[in-house]
Amino acid sequence: MSSVERHLRILEERAPEMLDLYRLVGRDVLRLATEKSTLEAGTVARLETLFQSRRSAGAPLAAEPATAGKSADADKGARKKR
Repeated sequence: MSSVERHLRILEERAPEMLDLYRLVGRDVLRLATEKSTLEAGTVARLETLFQSRRSAGAPLAAEPATAGKSADADKGARKKR
């Protein structure tokens, strides 16, 4: 069992309201990691599966931050303007 799997299990038991946030942050960290380094395709696929939202399973979804839907290019453009 991986660290991510343990984290998800503990969050399900102790703080289920934090699961969506954990998955959202995990997807973003995974995106950054794949941009900056070479990860095995199997590892990336497994993490992507773990970080998928449970929406399709019918679990309630907490509101995502407004920036969650922005593309990476739009975010980079916003940072350059600052």
